[in-house]
Amino acid sequence: MIAAAGLLVTAAALGAILLAPGALFGWLAAAAFWAGVPVGALFLALLARVTPGPWRAAVGPGATWLARLLPFVALAGVPVALGLATLYPWVGAPAETAFRGLWLSEAGWLIRAALFLALGSGLAFLPGDGLAAAGLILFVPFHTFVAFDWLMSLDPAFHSSAFGLYLLAIQTLSALSVLLLARLAMRRGSPDPFGALLLVALLFWGYCAFMPYLIAWSTNLPAGAAWYLRRTTGPWAPLFPVIALLHVAPAAALLFRPARANRRVLAVCAALALAGSALETGWLVLPEAPAGAAAPLTALAAGLGLGLLGHAAAARRRSREAMP
Repeated sequence: MIAAAGLLVTAAALGAILLAPGALFGWLAAAAFWAGVPVGALFLALLARVTPGPWRAAVGPGATWLARLLPFVALAGVPVALGLATLYPWVGAPAETAFRGLWLSEAGWLIRAALFLALGSGLAFLPGDGLAAAGLILFVPFHTFVAFDWLMSLDPAFHSSAFGLYLLAIQTLSALSVLLLARLAMRRGSPDPFGALLLVALLFWGYCAFMPYLIAWSTNLPAGAAWYLRRTTGPWAPLFPVIALLHVAPAAALLFRPARANRRVLAVCAALALAGSALETGWLVLPEAPAGAAAPLTALAAGLGLGLLGHAAAARRRSREAMP
């Protein structure tokens, strides 16, 4: 499995760096999705440290364990860092304002990404709960900056103050889905309170996804409307209802208490939510890519390869230390 994963990742990375420009967008989509799992897990771990309740013992240790895979995100980000000029139209373009020129710069992008990875990795390995509240306060704005840099600035004309929170909702849902699927696969402990938490994460995602869409259309902001129009018309239009269905269907099922206690139903709901998050991350990135098959094919190859490598890394760590 590791050999196949390595081959897929190597081929996708080389294609992204050396071949068609669209391939780099595919790599970014896959890297953003899988990087979001430890990022979302870190958010859950920090929340668990500062929030009392039975969910803390059920989710906190596993989320902390998963968040400690965050340093591997730096490896997935290398092709992106090498291809900034291909991905982002603002590279080399004249700045409209002094602040915009300072913020949208290659050096600024790299510095903020490095600071976020250093902060997140440090918080993931932070012992105890003493600095968790301060860490959470630092984590959210830093995450917002990186969300703006990596994904929103693919279209420099598009602005949304809620974009960082929207991406965090996707990542939190992804991390919770992975934790639930791992718990069910290992048959470790009761699924409570994961069913209720997954429902809350799906509802949180729904709010964060819908509000920027509503604001962009109701205020008729040209840049925002154009951003959504590229994703709801043309070849990407079919993904819009599929993504919604993959989130709404499990949310509807989890409204019922028996479903939240049924392991098979929970596994299906978590798998659907995770698939929806993967498609949604691609939906955020790939419409900005040049036309052609390079971007979606690279996203598929890199997504499978990075997923298999992540699974192998988690299995190796699990053999040395028990995952909570």
